[in-house]
Amino acid sequence: MYCKLFLDTDMGRNELGKLVTEFIQGEKDRWMIHSAVMEIFVNDNDFFDNARKEDSQEGFLYFPYFLDIEPRTEMEGVYIETIATLITRLWSYHIKAVAACDFEDLLPGKGGIAFLSERALG
Repeated sequence: MYCKLFLDTDMGRNELGKLVTEFIQGEKDRWMIHSAVMEIFVNDNDFFDNARKEDSQEGFLYFPYFLDIEPRTEMEGVYIETIATLITRLWSYHIKAVAACDFEDLLPGKGGIAFLSERALG
């Protein structure tokens, strides 16, 4: 049930980590965030490319950050619901977020990829 969440924001990694910690009601330990539902590691994306991130279909692969998300619960529904809430809260802060996981279709906007497709259509 691993999920990778690509994020595009101008905020710094520490500020982003604090925001994600608040959103999932977790505890932050440097770049690791723990909650009852999940563990998240906040990563710089080594493939970050400001020009390539604007590509309509695969640009998210070049966003400046990504979150490695692992469940801490056997309740898949709660885990997926928490990721869905995290994504929508990030969007409400105007942070582009796109999920890469086996359950993208269960997330809002198909994990964000639907919004990239809409952008490609104009």
